[in-house]
Amino acid sequence: WSVFPLSYSCDKIVYILVICFHLMKSMFYSILIARLQVAFGTSAYGYSNCQIYSLFVFVFLYTIILCVGTPFLIYGKWLTDPYNWCHVHIFEDKGLYVPIGVLLWIVMDV
Repeated sequence: WSVFPLSYSCDKIVYILVICFHLMKSMFYSILIARLQVAFGTSAYGYSNCQIYSLFVFVFLYTIILCVGTPFLIYGKWLTDPYNWCHVHIFEDKGLYVPIGVLLWIVMDV
């Protein structure tokens, strides 16, 4: 079962799903940053507005880099055994950009 029809490009399916994953992850990080401000806003452990805004800017820029770079790192391939499904593959022949991009993905997950 899939929201996307089988006639749809597997590359586009993979791009849409991976970019949505990165966007949802950044929204989660933004919620956590906002909770930092709410939880520690007026206490001695509070963060300054500059620090909070810097964290938001970092998450925003990092997300833009990941979303723009996604099509250069991955591609989709239809697999037919045991049933038709679109699988994510990472390019292996793009030089140094692919390991750097994968490292950025890992760093954002940590």
